Amino acid sequence: MSRTQANKENWEVPKKVGNSKSRGKTVSTNLDSKQNVFKVLQEQETGEKNGWNVRGLNKRDKQHAILSLLKMNKVGICALLENKLKRDKANDMMYKVFFAWDHYSSTIAESRLLVLWRKSFVKVQVLLEHQQFIHCLVKFSSLQLEILITFVYGFNFLTERLDMWRGLSSLHISNKPWLVVGDFNAVFNFDDRLGGKVISANEILDSTAWLACSQLATLKCIGSNFTWFKKTVMASWLKPMTAGGLLGVTKKLLRLKHVLNVFNIKEIGDIEQGYHHAKGDYQLALSKAQDSPSDATAQEAEKIAAIFYKDHYARYRSYLIQRSKVTWLQKGDENNSYFHACIKKRRKENQIVSFMNDQGDIIDDYNAVVHHFLDHFRSYMGSHSSATSLVKTYCIELGPCLDIDKQLGLITEFTKADVKKALFSIPGTKSPGLDGYNSEFYKAMWKQIGDEISVAVLDFFSSGRIPVELNKTVLALVPKTDIPSRAIDYRPIACCNTLYKCISKMLCSRLSEVLPSLISPNQGAFIRGRSLAHNILIFQDLIKNYNRRNTSPRSVLKIDLSKSYDTVDWGFLERLLISLRFPPRLIHWVMVCLRANRGSIQIIKQVFDDFCNSSGMKTNLSKSQVFFGGISAQDKVQLQQLLQLEEGTFPLKYLGIPMRPTKWKEVDCGEILKKIKLRLHTWTSRHLS
Repeated sequence: MSRTQANKENWEVPKKVGNSKSRGKTVSTNLDSKQNVFKVLQEQETGEKNGWNVRGLNKRDKQHAILSLLKMNKVGICALLENKLKRDKANDMMYKVFFAWDHYSSTIAESRLLVLWRKSFVKVQVLLEHQQFIHCLVKFSSLQLEILITFVYGFNFLTERLDMWRGLSSLHISNKPWLVVGDFNAVFNFDDRLGGKVISANEILDSTAWLACSQLATLKCIGSNFTWFKKTVMASWLKPMTAGGLLGVTKKLLRLKHVLNVFNIKEIGDIEQGYHHAKGDYQLALSKAQDSPSDATAQEAEKIAAIFYKDHYARYRSYLIQRSKVTWLQKGDENNSYFHACIKKRRKENQIVSFMNDQGDIIDDYNAVVHHFLDHFRSYMGSHSSATSLVKTYCIELGPCLDIDKQLGLITEFTKADVKKALFSIPGTKSPGLDGYNSEFYKAMWKQIGDEISVAVLDFFSSGRIPVELNKTVLALVPKTDIPSRAIDYRPIACCNTLYKCISKMLCSRLSEVLPSLISPNQGAFIRGRSLAHNILIFQDLIKNYNRRNTSPRSVLKIDLSKSYDTVDWGFLERLLISLRFPPRLIHWVMVCLRANRGSIQIIKQVFDDFCNSSGMKTNLSKSQVFFGGISAQDKVQLQQLLQLEEGTFPLKYLGIPMRPTKWKEVDCGEILKKIKLRLHTWTSRHLS
């Protein structure tokens, strides 16, 4: 493969390798270029169009713009639709602008279809011309490769396109690859149009019949199938905005939200109702087809109804996934009744209508319920921390700290590629934040708004400022127990905005590079390459022989920190990062986003108290316990008074796993068996034949 320079642009020309003694053997390799249409055509895996509507090409500046577009994408053959060029105008354009190109302007389809190809790359032979299409044989230069390409530009009316379908059906295709591209002005599926008039079965009858007879396969499209949604988004997005950076993007998203709400009502409609209508139509068409197996019309109507139902079912299933919030794809459960049951369960869980007070009475007054939950979470969220002492810097410096190389690595400039990687790593099924946008929106619109989003996110790392609107979260209350009765039985989960998640992921990616050197090897959580299962195995070995009478004195403390994340003092976190020698710039980024003997027992208790006083966290005495082995009853009482903890009994739960000094018993597997039974219970809703 070699490069030649023609007319000051670099094009890749496939050439033969060897001389006349090589018996005509050639070397075929992929063309190394981005968006290379020749590579796409040779591999027959394109999602790009080779024809587009330019709506008139008489102006010289538009001609040069088209030529620049072809150069940029390295297009070797294409068709310009609705060019409105007469024969003399077309010849003049080719002579003065497209002088390295050849063309074919049909007398039948003049001013509607103009085929262009680069002389040095392909040779084109027109086999058949029609008012609505041109059928060509394309030979690639210096390659033993020939393909058939049909450029189509259909008329606007259904009756006028009948002649086009007949003409396309009459084409006799040999064993050569065949590519049909262009604007059919027709629809092939019921979901090919959003908004406007609903697609009828009559509209897709001719197109689907031709597609079935021609034995062609539709190529996968790149990006969204619909342009109206993107046009709606961009019409709002491109409106002027005085603010810039993250604040400007946040305000644009808020403005766009109102536009999309209207779009959803007018264009998408009721997904559930559309699904049930499609299902009813399909069942009716299927019944008629079974009653009249020899009726071709009934059989075709059944096929069309099946396609219509399949499209609506996929849309409805996606809707159920988002509503039910279950990982059903991993379970392989396709029964809609299961999703409805999950939705009903979630709806019931989301309704908090009462609580139990300290006297055991059920309170169902609306205002009392609201104040109970607000007072509970306000008592430790957003309030002043209870931290009473500072971090002991000298103690931190005794352990590992960051050196200058790691400090510089943490504050290395982020790039647009880092922004895209972080944003695209967020699953589309994650719940959105207060703005209502999940990661799927940004992924779908990345080509249009990705550059602006990247610049805005990078502006945070240069300015260190984040809009208040972006830092707001929605608190979702997740029940800790099957029957929650008080506010303490709910776990608050913060639903952050997607752009906030993107920034936090970028920070986490940098922190993940240095945390393994700072955190002790015996800590298995949140470090890549480490597993909590190792801690479980180690702990299982540690508690062996605890229930033996003649074992040496020993004890285990099970400590539970009460709402550690919600009550930790941010000042403690900042002072801790400073002590570990994190760069001030990274600390600013993080803080902006947040805001076995008696002697050893006493030391552990003192260290833990110091930690609680510095961090602001408290011990959850109701969940913390002490376990003894080989210790007398008198010593147990004294140790319990010192620790102020109750003695626990085995099995104890460690990281969600029941642990005991001996081998597991049948009762220890009860939790696992319960989960298996619940999974099997969902299968009973299936209607097996």
